[in-house]
Amino acid sequence: MNKKSFLFGAGILTIGALISRVLGAIYRVPLTRILGAVGMGMYQMVFPIYALLIVISTSGMPLAVSKLVASCQGNIYDKKYIINRSLKGIILFSLILSAILSIFCVKIAKIQGNADLSISYLSIAPAIIFVGIISVLRGYFQGEQNYTPTAVSQLVEQGVKIVVGLVLAFALKRYGIHYSVMGAILGVSVSEIVACFVLISQYGRAVRKLDYTNHTTIHTKPNILSTMLPIIMCSIILPIANMVDSMIVVNILNKNFSLNYATAMYGIESGAVGAILNLPTVLSFALASTILPNIASQKDDSSRQTAITQALHINMSIILPCMLGLVLFAEPIISLLYGNSLDIAGLKGSMLATSILAVSGIGVLYMSFVQIFTAIMQGEGRGKTAVINLAIAVGVKYLVQIPLLFMPNVNIYGLVIGNLLCYTTAFILDYTSVRKYVSLSSVSTARIVMSNILAFAVGVTLYNLLPNIYGFILAFIFILTIYFSLLFASKELNYLKIKLKTHK
Repeated sequence: MNKKSFLFGAGILTIGALISRVLGAIYRVPLTRILGAVGMGMYQMVFPIYALLIVISTSGMPLAVSKLVASCQGNIYDKKYIINRSLKGIILFSLILSAILSIFCVKIAKIQGNADLSISYLSIAPAIIFVGIISVLRGYFQGEQNYTPTAVSQLVEQGVKIVVGLVLAFALKRYGIHYSVMGAILGVSVSEIVACFVLISQYGRAVRKLDYTNHTTIHTKPNILSTMLPIIMCSIILPIANMVDSMIVVNILNKNFSLNYATAMYGIESGAVGAILNLPTVLSFALASTILPNIASQKDDSSRQTAITQALHINMSIILPCMLGLVLFAEPIISLLYGNSLDIAGLKGSMLATSILAVSGIGVLYMSFVQIFTAIMQGEGRGKTAVINLAIAVGVKYLVQIPLLFMPNVNIYGLVIGNLLCYTTAFILDYTSVRKYVSLSSVSTARIVMSNILAFAVGVTLYNLLPNIYGFILAFIFILTIYFSLLFASKELNYLKIKLKTHK
């Protein structure tokens, strides 16, 4: 592994995921205008259950497979063993989960308080099988330090979802909002099917190019389950929390507000604002995806330390300005993306979304580092610690969140505060665990913070002179220019010149 492959791999994943998430955020704008706040609330009520089943069947699969493949030290037969066993297991398990969702979709929808959601669950059930296959194949390519197939499949997946989802949502709206939501959900299933076949084609070409002449047929049969279990457990915690939220938040809010009002508030927090919050974490996800196989494949401690330090510094350099941008410019961001489409009778949705984004934006910093810290601990064989830390954080979330949701004056902000406390707690616990074997320069951190302060002082000044969307755009450009100029001038980005040792 050399410097180019580590940083280049992270760059490929970042670009692919960023374009994909930008498209996803853009997709939410016309989708929100088609479905409205109530329809988006229904849309967001379906996804936590779907996401939970995806996590149950595939949670941590790309990371686990990439770690196993990277640890094979070039043994082709070990790699084939890992892929074959993983595919057989994931297909069987995904079929079972897909059948369970189809059978119990009506009961699940009624528990959530909206029986019309059952047809949406039927529409998305087939996607579980194809997502399982996708997760294994992406893990294989990432373990081989080849990140292009993952990026390509993400773009294909997002493109198909946008086209099919919007067309069906618009075409079916005449039959009722629940059919329109079903159309958008069906677009997700179609996109996963297409992305799956794209990856299968790329995997087939990669396998045909393998050279078996210098490899023995004897392999070590790595223990797949013991490697995957901590990663699976860690990956499943937050989706379970999201599923619980989808079941309790609207029902609790409904005690003080109407069903439409409660559903709209939940849709704004988890859908409209959630899509924006996910964008800055693209980089941390990419860094986490590349750092895990990197650590697993490195035998040299200094090389692992260098890669870890690089990932943490890069993440800090990017996430801090993103966090401050969301907090300071929440109003023009919401105005640009959604206009007044979030408003319903009795609820100024755009104002609610602005305040939620301003508060939730703080959590982006902690969320991003939790992703990287988790990957570091998993790569270092400390996956159990990451599981315990995240479980404690979710426990803190519900201790605070549930009482707040029952308070009429707090309402949906109980969920916002609960999520913020969750990520903050996880960050503190993970940082305490990781710092035992990773050191960060306090001088470096101070310089980066000062760069943020100066850049945003200029940005805020400019925005105040032009208090509209144009001021926001100009401020954003100035912030990026000044911020990165200061980082290069202070030599904070010189670590990009560090060369990792090459290994075979």
